[in-house]
Amino acid sequence: QQQHQQHQQHQLPPQPQPPRRQISAEDVVKQIMILLKALDMNAEKQLKVSEILETYTLQQKVEYWARLKQHFQNKKAAEHQKAVEQQHTHILQQQRAVQQEEQQEEQRKARVKLELEEDGIVEATPFGHDADVLEEQTSAQELTSAAQPVFRSYRPVKVAYGKQHPEAIVESTTMACVEPPDATYRPSLPKTLLLGERGFANEFWEKHHEGALSAAQLEAVVYAGQRHAQHNDDGTRCGFFIGDGTGVGKGREIAAVILDSVCHGRTRAVWCSVSTQLLFDAQRDFRDLGRSDTRLYPLHKLPYGELPLDINEGVMFCTYQSLIAQNKQNERRIDQLVRWASEMNNGDEESFDGCLVFDEAHRAKNLTQSDRGGKSTKTGEMVVELQKRLPNARVLYVSATAAAEVKDLGYMSRLGLWGAGTPF
Repeated sequence: QQQHQQHQQHQLPPQPQPPRRQISAEDVVKQIMILLKALDMNAEKQLKVSEILETYTLQQKVEYWARLKQHFQNKKAAEHQKAVEQQHTHILQQQRAVQQEEQQEEQRKARVKLELEEDGIVEATPFGHDADVLEEQTSAQELTSAAQPVFRSYRPVKVAYGKQHPEAIVESTTMACVEPPDATYRPSLPKTLLLGERGFANEFWEKHHEGALSAAQLEAVVYAGQRHAQHNDDGTRCGFFIGDGTGVGKGREIAAVILDSVCHGRTRAVWCSVSTQLLFDAQRDFRDLGRSDTRLYPLHKLPYGELPLDINEGVMFCTYQSLIAQNKQNERRIDQLVRWASEMNNGDEESFDGCLVFDEAHRAKNLTQSDRGGKSTKTGEMVVELQKRLPNARVLYVSATAAAEVKDLGYMSRLGLWGAGTPF
């Protein structure tokens, strides 16, 4: 007993255990609400869950919390698996794309080789005794060809009016090798427009900004006026084609050509385009040139038959759809258009010498010449009819994409490229 007592005296006293914290119902509910937000549950549903939890005991709340945590973990695992699968699919797609590009490149090389063989141009092989070598393509030739620029900066050569265009303009190297014709025509526009200076208002013209017409735009006006002063061998007045690309300002060029004609006393013009919305762009172009008083009449809003008396001097703006339009009484818009234009010359259609502009002229390119057979589109037929009925009009074709092949030029009958006095 003495030994046992001594042993007990030498033992350490028992260490007190830390009290276990009892989780409260409020803590459980707080954790549940955090999980609900993480599961993207909206506020309305969260409120309903909170109301239901108020009826649960603590044990029920803890069980619901455990199920909710398991659901959250399962969702995260599914999202991770989906992301891995998507990444794997993306990698496979990239690999397929690379393989397709490689196959296409191999096919392209095979086609080029076949074309060279068909043309009698094959690569020389030092040990190919059976090869029929007609021409060698050396790397030096390839380098010389690659060194040639495709485009060159463009500046008017024969026209000294205006200042440099505000944006860079280029032309193909092939076109740059062709010298333009001498410029002999002088536009009747105000001097400030021709010199690219700022214009101030006077009794004839409103103010305009400096460089309202650039040198490239004035070049188009000069050559258009020069060409319009000539006639084809069939007696019709020569037309002019403007093929400037996007950004050069073809609308500004059209407005300048029309205003130049107005300065010569030709007070009426016809402007055909693809959309009625472009009427506002036309108004802007006239305003920028200092002639916001130019009256533009939207043909599609005017009644058929006799036009009101106040529809006189100005520009008749119409669409290609209007050219083929007619009402139930078979009154055609094209007849109305010709009648309005000819009133400038006392009703004589053949004497009308104002401007006849076909903006976005490629809309008429599906005209098929009769000697080639086929059926023409109504738009192409009406464009040709309008030119025939107004043989003295100053026709201006405007398009950046006028034709993809020669037959697409069929509607440009005023260029004088075929017909009387030509080899075609």
